[in-house]
Amino acid sequence: KKINSQAFQKGSIQGVELPDGLVEIGSSAFGECRGITSVKIPGSVKKIGTSAFSWCVWMSEIQFEEGLETLGGGAFYCCHALRSVKLPRTLRELGGGTFGWCDGLESVDYPRGVTIDAYDEFYKCEQLNVIKYHGAKSFPSYFLNDVRWDCALYVSRKSYGWGVEIPGTYNDRPIRYLSDEDAAEDAKIAIDVESWDFRDWVYKHDVGWLLDKHGAAYLEMPAANPKCTIAEAYVAGLDPTDPTADFHAVVTFNEKGEA
Repeated sequence: KKINSQAFQKGSIQGVELPDGLVEIGSSAFGECRGITSVKIPGSVKKIGTSAFSWCVWMSEIQFEEGLETLGGGAFYCCHALRSVKLPRTLRELGGGTFGWCDGLESVDYPRGVTIDAYDEFYKCEQLNVIKYHGAKSFPSYFLNDVRWDCALYVSRKSYGWGVEIPGTYNDRPIRYLSDEDAAEDAKIAIDVESWDFRDWVYKHDVGWLLDKHGAAYLEMPAANPKCTIAEAYVAGLDPTDPTADFHAVVTFNEKGEA
């Protein structure tokens, strides 16, 4: 279920295959395992600790299955061979400097439910030229200080707080809206009603994709105010646990009970 902290640190490992059922990868578990060139994170993994794969300097590929919720700070620090990363839509917590000094990184795709707020998130990512950010709330302009001079930032049409006209420039970098194809990724989150309490899932995860549905079904969400319904939290930038919130959404269900 868990790989302990520093379990294989500095090990002479040429490859790693992580099993389904693994829940947590501890801090520095594979740190400085310079022989690892790729890793696939199964959907059962909910947490990756700080510096878990730091200094895996020849790791060029990371594949994430949907399921990961917490990614610790510096988890992939100094993975110099890494070129492109797409983080899973289930991710909610992101530590600082996750890809710090990944000086070969060219593109990164951040899901809607995660907030980028660490000062050194793109530290020394001097080849980074594409950032796709599905989040609702903007991140400070200084996060772009270390990226490539022509790095393009693509954001959701439902995000806010950039303070500039889009398309335009943000901290002297081009800022544009995500393509329709990229934006559609937010609508592909699957609900496993067998293993999740549905109302709890609605509370913890991004429910913006439900807002475009039409029908007569009505759902309540377990918030501070028991009368609070599914909130447009990620659209309006509001806290769904706010007891003063009073938002609702209409959801369609098919004959199988699927939203």
